[in-house]
Amino acid sequence: MWLYFHIPTKNLSYSQEDLAELLSNGSSIIAKESFACEIKVNTVAAVIATRGFLNLDSAYLSSSRFSCDNKDCSFMTSNCLPWQSSECGSTFIRYKIDSNRKIISSSFECLDVP
Repeated sequence: MWLYFHIPTKNLSYSQEDLAELLSNGSSIIAKESFACEIKVNTVAAVIATRGFLNLDSAYLSSSRFSCDNKDCSFMTSNCLPWQSSECGSTFIRYKIDSNRKIISSSFECLDVP
């Protein structure tokens, strides 16, 4: 499977390296007390694969957003049925980075918002 992200080059609050760092931490386990998502597997890769690509095998349309602001980063996906223009479910992965822009793996959180 190929994964493609379009990253604009103006006014970036994050870099391609930040996104690559997130994807390279796919095997990181999200602690139970920080996991409020409806999927069964609590790894970063499972959340991204299940929520980020829901539209590959269903009627859902997905959009994703990624941002880093200082030491806080988040990856968000929204999943809508084709006839919905609002009130779509969203899933957030939030985490912190250190001064070297490396992910603090114990900081991962997952949250589903209906």
